[in-house]
Amino acid sequence: MKKNKVAQFLGIFAKDEQKAKGILLDLIIKTLSNVKDDPIILESINKLQQIYQFPKTIHCTTLFVGGRQDIFKKSKMYQLKIAGLAISPYNIITCILDRDDYQIEIANQYPHITTLVGKWKPKDSNDLLTEVFKQIKYDELKKQQDQLFQLDVVVNKQNAKAYVFLFKDKFIIDGMTNIH
Repeated sequence: MKKNKVAQFLGIFAKDEQKAKGILLDLIIKTLSNVKDDPIILESINKLQQIYQFPKTIHCTTLFVGGRQDIFKKSKMYQLKIAGLAISPYNIITCILDRDDYQIEIANQYPHITTLVGKWKPKDSNDLLTEVFKQIKYDELKKQQDQLFQLDVVVNKQNAKAYVFLFKDKFIIDGMTNIH
């Protein structure tokens, strides 16, 4: 971290950003391609790079500054295990992580990687997942089967559609704790 730069948050960051972005794009396209009869999803695939962009870093937030920064260990290796994907078309795409896979405190109620942002901001991933898990039990992640849910959600006082894909097999991104 540069001198005079104030950390915004602590987290588990992808060790190789480019590789992680490739894995995430492949995962998103493969997952969305399974929904063949939904015109909104089809348009999301066709215009993926026009609608969405990656956030500045690929990471799972563990702690916001102002929290207990003293217990944070930098450069500890973790695997970010993707158990699902939540998409609100044109708004945001978020990878859902299984919270039982980490021996580090995760700041967010539902660990995730904000993957691609459209009209919404990265922080809106938290609100999307809160809405999603009001309707789906979080324990559904533990059922070893592929599942698709189509939901109506409210984020930022806006009604939106959400598609939630839960995976039988987890996808892995190697990560390391760091300060941003």
